[in-house]
Amino acid sequence: MREALTGTINAKFGALFMAPGLRKLKDRIDPSSNNGGFFLGVNGVVVKSHGGADARGVASAVNMAAGLARRPFRDEVAATVKSVMQRQAKFTKPEAIAPAAKAAAV
Repeated sequence: MREALTGTINAKFGALFMAPGLRKLKDRIDPSSNNGGFFLGVNGVVVKSHGGADARGVASAVNMAAGLARRPFRDEVAATVKSVMQRQAKFTKPEAIAPAAKAAAV
């Protein structure tokens, strides 16, 4: 991307105007500041940090877990699954819905 933004004089002017937005984008997609993924289907909050995470990345994953634990995240996911299951039931036969998915929505 650097080469594309510095290749011509017009690209350099464009890059000058895009710089603040590109910095924000870089921060948003930086794996250290957005580390961790949560597991669904677990009765509680479980966040897994990426294997190569540095201290900042681990702190990000811990903050994510703390934020999820402070709110009714499990209940929100269960309500969403139940809603999707109800909408799906309008278009499919009830026996076509997997028993495990029904149990998860309860």
